[in-house]
Amino acid sequence: MQTVFTYGATLPMRIEFDRADTGEPFDPEHVLATIGEPDGTQTGYEYGGSEAQDALLEKDSIGRYVIRRDGDQEGFWTLRAIGEQADETFPTERVYEVLSSALSGVVSTPQDVADLLRVRLRNGAGNLEQSFTDDTSPTEDQVWGLIRNEGGLILIRTGDLTTLPCPTKTDTIRAARQIIAKRVAAIVEASFRPEEVANGQDVASFYQGTSMEEDLKALVEAARE
Repeated sequence: MQTVFTYGATLPMRIEFDRADTGEPFDPEHVLATIGEPDGTQTGYEYGGSEAQDALLEKDSIGRYVIRRDGDQEGFWTLRAIGEQADETFPTERVYEVLSSALSGVVSTPQDVADLLRVRLRNGAGNLEQSFTDDTSPTEDQVWGLIRNEGGLILIRTGDLTTLPCPTKTDTIRAARQIIAKRVAAIVEASFRPEEVANGQDVASFYQGTSMEEDLKALVEAARE
């Protein structure tokens, strides 16, 4: 389940209730939820009360609920929910992250990485997926985490590329996205071949032998021009 989002994206903040003994989804009588925003604002929601409240905390299917919020603040958003059923309560919590606008403007996507690593898109049943999912290894959310980390490292070197005044701004951002995707693809591929890394093989060589450090130097120079 995706928990990392770019700035301004819609956050589908999901609540799931499954029975502990069978794993089957179920509907509590009431669902209470609170969203904590990065600036400290707390907003409460309820399902099973009024129609107006139910419209904000939507029911997708049995045991599955969602609150949709605009990711208009960078940082961590916390969703805490409790399902009430007779005398029992079922608490759940999930944390979402909204990337900064600067990072959001240059990051690649899991699909960009998937396009470089088709062989790593098999699900638990061994079938080939079109992109990373909750059932691939790594998962879509794990790839988002790698993209966030590698994108942050690149911005440290280049600064905010979204504010470049030069006419090549669009091309520079496109190059940054490709470099991030290649770096993440190399990390993922290296994780499947640790013995080669232990023997001194450069991680960059896992993506067509390309020297990504040279690519990054060229990107930094372009950002400074």
